[in-house]
Amino acid sequence: QQAEKSAQQSLSLALDYSSLKIKQLLHRDQQFAIDLAGQPDVQEAVRSLTRFDSTAELSGSADEIIQQFSDAARNLKSQSSELSSHGLRAFQTPDVIFFSRDLQPLAIVFANGDIRSMVDQASTRLPPDGAADLARALSGRTVLHASESLATLLGETLADELNASEINPLAWIVPVHAHTAKPSETTTTRRSDVLGAAIVISPNTNRWLNEALFSISHSNSVDVFMVDRDGFMQTHSVNLPEDVPPALRAKFRVTEIATSSEAEARLNQMVDQQDLSTESESFNTEGGSSLGHTVNPLTIAAASVSHSPEAQLHGQRYRTYTGKWCIGVWQWLPEFGMGLIVERDSNQDAYPLSSTWPWALLLSLASIAPILVAKRLSKGPAPSALKQPLGRYHIHEELGAGGMGVVYRASHTELGRDIALKVLRVDRQDDDDHRRFDREARLAASLSSPHSVTIYDYGRNEHGEAFCVMKLLDGLTLSEIVARSGHQSPARAIWIMRQVCQAVLEAHSKGLMHRDLKPQNIMLSFDTIVGDWAVVFDFGLAKPLEPNQGVFQTAETVWAGTPMYMAPERFRAPSVMDPRSDVYSLGCVLYFLLTGRPPFAECDPESMFALILTQQPLEIETHRGEAIDSELNALVQACMAKDKHDRVGSVADLIQRLDSFAPRYPWTQEDAHHWWQRHADEELAKKL
Repeated sequence: QQAEKSAQQSLSLALDYSSLKIKQLLHRDQQFAIDLAGQPDVQEAVRSLTRFDSTAELSGSADEIIQQFSDAARNLKSQSSELSSHGLRAFQTPDVIFFSRDLQPLAIVFANGDIRSMVDQASTRLPPDGAADLARALSGRTVLHASESLATLLGETLADELNASEINPLAWIVPVHAHTAKPSETTTTRRSDVLGAAIVISPNTNRWLNEALFSISHSNSVDVFMVDRDGFMQTHSVNLPEDVPPALRAKFRVTEIATSSEAEARLNQMVDQQDLSTESESFNTEGGSSLGHTVNPLTIAAASVSHSPEAQLHGQRYRTYTGKWCIGVWQWLPEFGMGLIVERDSNQDAYPLSSTWPWALLLSLASIAPILVAKRLSKGPAPSALKQPLGRYHIHEELGAGGMGVVYRASHTELGRDIALKVLRVDRQDDDDHRRFDREARLAASLSSPHSVTIYDYGRNEHGEAFCVMKLLDGLTLSEIVARSGHQSPARAIWIMRQVCQAVLEAHSKGLMHRDLKPQNIMLSFDTIVGDWAVVFDFGLAKPLEPNQGVFQTAETVWAGTPMYMAPERFRAPSVMDPRSDVYSLGCVLYFLLTGRPPFAECDPESMFALILTQQPLEIETHRGEAIDSELNALVQACMAKDKHDRVGSVADLIQRLDSFAPRYPWTQEDAHHWWQRHADEELAKKL
């Protein structure tokens, strides 16, 4: 136990130190980019270049205007003393490319001071990833483009113009405001106040970042690397062979591999097929995998890292992409849109008395035998319900923890039936928490829809600790579904949402609002008859629509729910219950399935609230990189309308509109079976 505790502390320290070094390095480049975009000369130059309808109107003033960009960058570099931060490499002047609000390039300012006007070029079409990142910046946000080639951001033509020394340089994309924005306004300014955007390409930051993490990895005997929301590696890992070229590392997905030999074969095949864009595109035309390894799910770390900005320590062993067992800790860094993972070989530390353990075991058994006999004779109760809430339930493993409770995989000792056992957390034991936990069990038990979680038992033990026994859902949450295979087909998204809506419709018919509908609260499993089967759970925030239904009331008057899926009116009047707020959340879940991204994602609550209240999410086709049915797109927009009166009127109406799409977008049991065979982990695949 002491060895485990020491290893976990070492992992946490490595995570904290790595996070500090990352933030020091990236914040410096980020601040330079923000300060540059805020220079009056830059604002005036962008305003002047976008004022004319054609290059002919610029005539001889173009060169003078373009020169303002270079002057602003040079002056900022000379005036900023903070760029030479203590303990960091000397700051190097970046390349900068400026864009108009129409996503057209205006000028390039090279690191050596040279400038080039781009206003005379024909209309430039950016690739989907670049258009999406620029659109975010034009909505007032600061975006980091990391670890991919500049071609994915700018297209081949513009990328060749820059001729960056780094293969995959980091680039900050910042809005150019119509006025000098205060720091707190950089992520909340309205689109109408944005003139254009600047892409600031840091020449060596990516290399320095890799060097820092490489040093931390070796000095702490761990593996430290970063991944994006889809699990693609963003920095180098010490466990990746040196012959894996840097250009391939950004295409490497951190998936769980069963054995070391399979992991080695996977890497060898990747090196042999370097022309592939990413691993996700390595399937052949018959639907199989040309590499054979893309069927693997993300590792626990890569799949979980984007769920919380708080550090998550996973003490239990899991398989990593090397095929070895490890333990790990991870944390999402929302301001950079990346997750930091620190892993350690679980067999790395040999226990000090490993050669004498048999004798120690015998002595231990001899010493504790009298205690065990006395305990059996006394027939005293178990000291904690967290380990044994009732004698008829046997706990096997922890499945997860939330704000209210911890969920375990357990079984009935006499019936042998596997169940999910939810226990109120030890730090949530006040009267309000007990009432809310009671309410969740009662509300869930009152629902009979096959798409709502089934409650078997509920109670408290002799110590007053509350527990709830539920049906064990063998499957994946929608969040995990997207983490494993990206955005879903319209056919599958419609099929899933029709089932989810059935569960919500029954709750509304009983006068209840869920209030926390999100991908993490919807479980998808495979049914041998119908295929994908969705179940809604976690009714801990459910509330009666009418205040006179006081049997389930608690003292909650504050915001409750997950902000990025909450309707705008819930922020303004959290105590007002309206079924159309759940419709908004359902629209967000549908958007998430179709895009692979939540509609809004910000690092701080204030920015999140401002976006939800005032801005529209990026177009679905921007995320997908392909066109989407205009009627389906209109339905998502109608569910997510800012004004609830403009929204789809009820869940019943939403079901009707989803049903109208079903003939055009069939999703069959065979389709579902094919997906689960490719993307389920080993334990789930055995049950298919």
